[in-house]
Amino acid sequence: MHTEDGYFIHRCLNGETESFGFFVDKYRESVFAFAYSKLRNFDDAEDVTQDVFLKAYRNLRTLRRWDNFAIWLHSITNNLCLDWLRTKAKRSEKRKLIAD
Repeated sequence: MHTEDGYFIHRCLNGETESFGFFVDKYRESVFAFAYSKLRNFDDAEDVTQDVFLKAYRNLRTLRRWDNFAIWLHSITNNLCLDWLRTKAKRSEKRKLIAD
């Protein structure tokens, strides 16, 4: 808990859920930029960014090394982007099959 992130993780895990807003404020731009670089669509990147923070909040207790929060958050972002792209590809395949 020696880092600023660790301090806010500790507060969140001790019931101060509003402390998670610190992470949203601190990392929103970098998460969005990373998602946009993967998805190349503004709206999709916004949706994924929101999902990233929801998933991080729900799974905060699983984070083992608090000093790796940023890396963990970007890993969640990468995984959700890959899921988004897979889902988008499946939808495109279904539309193609229906059109044929």
